[in-house]
Amino acid sequence: MVASNSNKPALRRLLLAKSLWLRGDKLSRNRSSLDGMLALHHLHLSIETTLRAIAIEYKIGQVGSKRDPSFSEWVKLIGKDKTLQEKGISLPLISEIQKINDRRNLTQHHADPVHEDILEEARVFTRRFLEESFASFFDIDLWALDDLMYIEDEKLRELLSIARKHAESGMEDGITFGLAMLDLAFQLAHSSWPKSFGFFPREIEATESVAEEFQGVHRDLALVGTGVDLIRYRYFKAMTPGVTLNMMGSQYYVTVFKNLSDPPEDYRRAEQFVVDTLLTWQEQGLAPKFSVEDSVLQQARDYLAAIETKLQASTEGDDKDQNEAD
Repeated sequence: MVASNSNKPALRRLLLAKSLWLRGDKLSRNRSSLDGMLALHHLHLSIETTLRAIAIEYKIGQVGSKRDPSFSEWVKLIGKDKTLQEKGISLPLISEIQKINDRRNLTQHHADPVHEDILEEARVFTRRFLEESFASFFDIDLWALDDLMYIEDEKLRELLSIARKHAESGMEDGITFGLAMLDLAFQLAHSSWPKSFGFFPREIEATESVAEEFQGVHRDLALVGTGVDLIRYRYFKAMTPGVTLNMMGSQYYVTVFKNLSDPPEDYRRAEQFVVDTLLTWQEQGLAPKFSVEDSVLQQARDYLAAIETKLQASTEGDDKDQNEAD
C-alpha cells in the first residue's frame, strides 16, 4: 500500500535517514579505527536527517535558509514547538542523542578515535531514536519503510520489486536480469511522460544519423530539465543490459549484456538511480506509469519464478552434498 503523502520531502529524508543508519551499523561492526569514525558520522547524520524531516513535516524553523539551525538548535526548536506540545509528541532520548552529537564533534574536529563501547552505545541509541521518532512523528514503522513503497504506479512498483528479487538471488544471471528490469522500468516510466515532452519532432526531415543525434541531445536536455543527474544516468546506461520491446509492446528482449565489475554494488547504484528519478518525476507531476501491456509484467514474473526454482534446486543440492559428507 502506498502512503498518500508519498511525494513529501520529509519522507525522502526519512528514507535517507534509514539508509544512513544501515550504513553506520555496517561500518560499526568492522574493527578498524577509521571505520569506527565513519560509522559514528553516519549514525549522527541519520539522527540529524530525522530532525530535519520533523522540521519539514511540522514547519518548524527555516529549513533550507542561508543558515540552518545546528543540531542542538533543532532539538530545542522541536522541543518548544506548540503544535507538537498540543499533540503530546516529543523527541525521545534527547540526552543520548546530544551525547552522540558531542562525540561526533570530537571525531570530526580532532579525528579522535571512537572506543568500541561508545560506538556500540551510539549504534543502539540511534536505532531506538529512529524507531521511536518515525513512529511518533510520522506513524511509520522504520523497518517497513522502503523506497519502493512510494512509487505510485502499482505495476511499475511490482516491476521494480521483481528486479530487486532477481538481484537478491545472488546469482550472476539474476543480477543481470534485475538490472535489465530496472532499465525496462526506466524506459516505460520515461515513455509515459505527457506528449509535450516528446523527443524528435516527426515533421522535421533529417537523415537517420542526424535524427538519432538530435534525439539524443533532446532526450538529455529533457532529462536534465526534470532534475536527472546526467552523470548518474550515463553510468546507469553503461551498466544495464540493453532491453527492447516488440512493436506491440507485449514482450521484451534483453539484447546486450554487460560485464560488471561489482554486480551487487552496480545493482544497488542502478536501483537507487531509478527510484530517485521516479520519485522526482512524481513530485513534478509527470506521473510515471507502466505504459505497455500486462504481458510484459507477466514475462518478468515468469522469469523470476524460473530463477527462484533454479536457486532452490541449487540450495537443495548443496544440502544433499553436505548430508552425504557428514
